[in-house]
Amino acid sequence: MSPVGLVPLLLLMLTLAPLACSPAAAPSEENAGSGAPSLPKDIPTALTPTAAQPKYGGMMVITPAESVKTMDPYFSAGAAMNHVGRPVYQALTGDKQSGMATDPRGSGEVEPALAESWEMPNDKTIIYHLRKGVKFHNGDDFTADDVLFSFDYARDPKNNFTARTSYRTVDSIEKVDPFTVKVALKEVDPDILDRLSGQYILSKRFFEGGGDFKKTAVGTGPFRQIKFEPDKESLSVKNESYWEKGKPYLDGLRHVFGLEQSAVKAAFATKKIDYYIVTDKVQFEEYRREVPELQYFLFYSDTNDGWYPNVSRPPLNDVRVRKAIQLALDRQAMNESAAFGLGKIHAPGDAGFLKEAGLTAEQVLQLPGWRQPKDQDITEAKRLMKEAGFPDGFKIGGLYVATTPTVPLLAESSANQLKSALNITLELKGVDTQIWSDLVNTKGDFDLTMGSSTRIRSGPDAALTNYWYSKGSFTRGINDAELDALILKQKTVVVPTERKKVWAQISKIITERAYYLSTIDLAYFGMTQSWVHNVYPSYTVQPWLRKSGEIWFDTDRMPQDRLKAPR
Repeated sequence: MSPVGLVPLLLLMLTLAPLACSPAAAPSEENAGSGAPSLPKDIPTALTPTAAQPKYGGMMVITPAESVKTMDPYFSAGAAMNHVGRPVYQALTGDKQSGMATDPRGSGEVEPALAESWEMPNDKTIIYHLRKGVKFHNGDDFTADDVLFSFDYARDPKNNFTARTSYRTVDSIEKVDPFTVKVALKEVDPDILDRLSGQYILSKRFFEGGGDFKKTAVGTGPFRQIKFEPDKESLSVKNESYWEKGKPYLDGLRHVFGLEQSAVKAAFATKKIDYYIVTDKVQFEEYRREVPELQYFLFYSDTNDGWYPNVSRPPLNDVRVRKAIQLALDRQAMNESAAFGLGKIHAPGDAGFLKEAGLTAEQVLQLPGWRQPKDQDITEAKRLMKEAGFPDGFKIGGLYVATTPTVPLLAESSANQLKSALNITLELKGVDTQIWSDLVNTKGDFDLTMGSSTRIRSGPDAALTNYWYSKGSFTRGINDAELDALILKQKTVVVPTERKKVWAQISKIITERAYYLSTIDLAYFGMTQSWVHNVYPSYTVQPWLRKSGEIWFDTDRMPQDRLKAPR
C-alpha cells in the first residue's frame, strides 16, 4: 500500500475502535464449491424501503475515492463536493426523487428545499417563496439577502466559477421582500428551474464578517460540519436546528478520503464503513463473500465516459481520423472486458437517452462502429486513415481522470483497441479532477480526453452549450455553424416532444462528425451494511448521499462504538 492510502486508513482505524468480525454465514448452495457467491439473477435497482419506525443515532462512515480540497461549493471541482457538500449545503430546490427506486435523472422535475414554492407568471420570470425560520449552522437567519448574495457570488465573472454558466439566461435577481425572490430571464429557458436547483445558498453575513468558504462550511443542511482536513477527513454532526422537523436520524457523518480499494474492502468487512460502490461483479462478489449479509443494488451511472477529441488539433481536426477511431472502438469487447457483459453500450451522441425521439438499442447495434462483427468497420477505418495520410498510424495523448475507477478501465481498453486496429499509440495520462479541469476546460491542452461527461437528457441545455456550442465555456475546438444553430434553437422550444426532435438532430451531427466518441456505461453495485436504511441511490460511481436526512440505522445491529458522533 502506498503512503497516500496508508495515512487515511490509519486515521480510520485509530479513530474507530476495533470490532470483531461477525461470524461468517454458513455456505449456501450458491456459494458451494465456487469460493464466492454467484451473481444473483434478479439484482434490485434500489434498496427496499422498510416500513419499520426509523431509529435515531449512529455515525455513518463513507470513504470517497476523490479527496476534497476546499469547502467552497463553487470553487471545488468534480463530484467530491457532493460527498461533504450535499449534507451541509442546500439549494432553493433539488432534483425530484419521490422514492428510493425512482431515478431522478432525465425528469427535469424539481422539489422544494429552501424555497417552499415557486411560480412562473410568464416564460421569463420565476418567483421563489422562501422558507421562514431556517437558520444557517452559525445561527444566521436565512433570508432573500442570502439568495441574492449566493447567486451573485456564483455568477461573478471575477470568480471564474464553472457554475456561472447555469445563470447564462439570468438577467436580474431581485429581493421582493425578506422571503421572496424574483428572477428575471433574458430569454425563454425551458431548463432554468432544473439548472438553478443545483446552486447552493451561502450565508452573506458569514462572508461579510470575514468568513472563508474554503475553510469553513456554513450551510442550512441536516448536518453541520465541525472538522475539515483537506484531502484527509470531514466530520459533520446532526444539525439540531434543522428546519425539517424530526430529521436527520443519524447522529453524524464521517468522510475519510484517499483509501485504496484494498483498504476500503478491509474496512467494510470489519464493519468500519457503511456504504460503498464497486464497478464490477468480481469486486461485488468479493464483498459478498466477506460480508454475506450486506444489502446491494445495481444501477448505471448518470455519466457517459467517452472520448472528446480536440478538433482544433491535428490530426484530430480531420473528420476522417475521428471517424476511423469511432469505427475502430469495439464497444462489445469493452463491455466484456471492463464490465463482464453487464454494461450498456452508449448510443451515438447518446441519442438513446432521448427515448421515443432517439434510437432503440437494436438500431444502435446495427450502426457502423457499433455493429458486430468488426471486420467491415476496421477495413473502412484503415481506408480513412490512409486517405487522411496516416496509413501507419500516429501517436497522440489520452488524458483522463484517474480518480474514478471506471474511466481508467475504459481508457486502457480504448488504447489497446486503437493500437491493435490502427497502430494508433494512445499515450495515457491519468490526473485528478482539478488538474483535468485546468488542462481541458481552462487551457484546452489535450488531444483526446475522457473524464467529464455529458448526457443529452431532459434538461441538457447547459451541457450542450458548454461542450458543443462554439462559444461555450468548455468547447473542444468545435466551430460548427449547423450545430450552433440547433443548440440555439433547442433553447426556445418549450414543447417536450418537439424539443427532443431537435436534440436528436444535434445527436446525429455529433455522431456523423465524430465530435464525441462514446464507449459504454459500466454496471455499478451499491452496497450497504445490513443496519443501513433509506439510502437513495446517487446513480454515480461515488457513494454520495442524495437525501442524507432520510437515512437511519438499526442501532441494535450496528457497531456500538459508532452510536454517537464525537462533538
